[in-house]
Amino acid sequence: VPLMPCLFPPSPEEAEARARRFVEMGFTALKVKNFGDAARDCALIRAVRRALPKGFLQSDPNCGYTRIEEASAALPRMAEAGLDAVEDPAGATIEEYAALMRVLPRPRILLDAPSRGDAALGRLARLRPCDAVNLHPNMQGTFSEIRDRAAALRLAGIPVEIGGTGYTGVGAFAISAVRGRTPRA
Repeated sequence: VPLMPCLFPPSPEEAEARARRFVEMGFTALKVKNFGDAARDCALIRAVRRALPKGFLQSDPNCGYTRIEEASAALPRMAEAGLDAVEDPAGATIEEYAALMRVLPRPRILLDAPSRGDAALGRLARLRPCDAVNLHPNMQGTFSEIRDRAAALRLAGIPVEIGGTGYTGVGAFAISAVRGRTPRA
């Protein structure tokens, strides 16, 4: 299971320093939290990319771009800064995300929050507004519900990722083990 630590950096300098520490530990994928400010977000992305020149880099603005026009303008800049994928860039409808898929160049678009619930899954299957869906285990119900949602999305041709950012026992255990600590049961 590939692990992807998440950085919550206050500045580009701190982002690069934190990313370097994770790269030195052997990580080849990193996630950086963003804010919905293209200039600041791209500075953070470039800083992390300097520390991770060949690995996978994802960001998560947590719907920080409140207007679809802001997200449309930011996505090409993020791709140019070296971003591979962005999760929930905009506070947008599924229909607006379908329009964001036409923005080029852009990082892969992953959806998390807009994928929650069975009605949302039906709209995702019809509109295909993303490159993949991230089913956070702590946000999608039971394991059998996650399995069923993943199967439905795969049938619609939408890849599924399971991300937990350490919120789940498995994620917390894995991160602790990498850091050389023995987690408590």
